[in-house]
Amino acid sequence: MSSTVKGLLLSILSVLDMVEWLFSPRGWLTTTWLALYLVMSVSGLYDVLTAIAFSGLLTVVSTALLFESDESLPW
Repeated sequence: MSSTVKGLLLSILSVLDMVEWLFSPRGWLTTTWLALYLVMSVSGLYDVLTAIAFSGLLTVVSTALLFESDESLPW
């Protein structure tokens, strides 16, 4: 799979997940990212190094979104 197709797929999935994040209860974002990562890894859409980089990016984005919008945290 070419880099262009991988980039396009990642962009589409990111936009879809942002939309889902806006309309989903807390905790679903991480579950969705984890499931998406596992499906992509098992199905062979990404090679091992790309999957590792992808999971790192998703972890950073998920954590940032989780803490940015959570006003109930004491800190």
